[in-house]
Amino acid sequence: MDFSTRFEKNLVYFIRKHDLIKANEKVLVAVSGGRDSMALLHALSKVKKDFSISIVAVHMDHMLRNDSWKEKNVIAELAKRLGVKLISEKRNVPNFLKLNPNYSIEEAARVVRYRYFLEKFEELKGDKIALAHHRDDRIENFFLMLFRGSGIHGLSSMRVKNFPFIRPLMFTDKSEITKYVEENSIPYIEDYTNYNIDFQRNKLRLIFLPFIRERICKDIDKKIIRTVQILEEYSEFVEEYSEGLFNILNLHEDQNMIVLDYSKLVKEHPVVISEILRMTFEKLKGDTKGLNFEKISKTIELIKIKKVKNFEYNLGSSIRIFKSYDRLFFLKNYNLTLKGFNYKIDREGIYNIEEADTILELKVLNKFDFDKLRLSKEVVIFDCDKIKWPIFIRNRKAGDRIKPIGLKGHKKVKKVLNEMRIPRWLRNKVLVLQDSSGKIMWISGFRISEDFKVTQDTKRFLLLRIMRGGIFDNYEFKR
Repeated sequence: MDFSTRFEKNLVYFIRKHDLIKANEKVLVAVSGGRDSMALLHALSKVKKDFSISIVAVHMDHMLRNDSWKEKNVIAELAKRLGVKLISEKRNVPNFLKLNPNYSIEEAARVVRYRYFLEKFEELKGDKIALAHHRDDRIENFFLMLFRGSGIHGLSSMRVKNFPFIRPLMFTDKSEITKYVEENSIPYIEDYTNYNIDFQRNKLRLIFLPFIRERICKDIDKKIIRTVQILEEYSEFVEEYSEGLFNILNLHEDQNMIVLDYSKLVKEHPVVISEILRMTFEKLKGDTKGLNFEKISKTIELIKIKKVKNFEYNLGSSIRIFKSYDRLFFLKNYNLTLKGFNYKIDREGIYNIEEADTILELKVLNKFDFDKLRLSKEVVIFDCDKIKWPIFIRNRKAGDRIKPIGLKGHKKVKKVLNEMRIPRWLRNKVLVLQDSSGKIMWISGFRISEDFKVTQDTKRFLLLRIMRGGIFDNYEFKR
């Protein structure tokens, strides 16, 4: 059996062993034009009949070099030879860098590239995205993560399978890939930046690892791969456990806010709490850039060790965490400051309360229209004839009192908010609706006054519809 045949058989075995590809799937092969990705494209095209799959070559021009067109031409040449469809588009990485100056060139290129792959994955209705990383890449990645101070998640981050991404070449190394390319006359572009030691990865590959192999440990590669596999198993266990726990802890989730059950989370091991924090951060932001060991350690200290009753902490990258009662609130890009305001309302219409990020609709209904109305949590109904116009919408003030439905006397709004377990940091967002007599009609999202409730004798109804209600839109506080 010649080398290329053995290489392809090993590829088939590795794919089946790790269940990377299933029958009749469409696999997008990420191709840069370099040796590794061209070898992957060629090898998968040779074994695709073993899995009854279709493959599509996907390439992205980063617009970082004037001669980047050469890569597309080489890929097109091989794709034509193999009878494989090629998708190639440009993405402006330099422009992304201008908008995100905190990224390095390598980081920016990676972010834009992976977004592009996922975009094509959705557009082409793919099943997997095959990447050309191999064992040597995994070793380099281990040391890069180690030097950054990463935990087990980072040290084992270059995984064989991480849906929708798969890495079918993890069974082999650079030397075998080079031999496979030479035997099959596979064209490729040698990226001259691979020899630029200004890049940390290249320093590892060209200086650090050769020194380790020669002077310290000849079989360092095998030992690092074994270590990474062990770390990967631990990491997968923690992730799997934490994902199940997250579903139990999760009281609310939308694109700007996640609320977790503190009383359950505090009982968990710090390793699990760390993973829950990482998962929550990533769900809100889309990645974990900006979240570091110090931030996680400080948060765990507040949650687990000091057990602070209430706290506010900046996790980084516009993600803030608030502890209130038995809940942890994670907020993204949310402004909690609120200027004083007092809107006069003397007619029906739609009112934009900009200070509170709230839009309200007010409409007067007769009994016939009211009977046809479908009520929901966004709708509040008052007896219109009990109201003294005009009415006012404002933020709450010290000493505000309301007469809750079912009570004969009044109660301080502050006490109502305490009973509702509204976090102190959120109370400035609570709106108060008041009529001209000075009576409070409603507290946004929570209570209507006994003085304005609808009865069997009500003839005209004032409908208040919350079209957008800021943080009170989606989260159900204790009623």
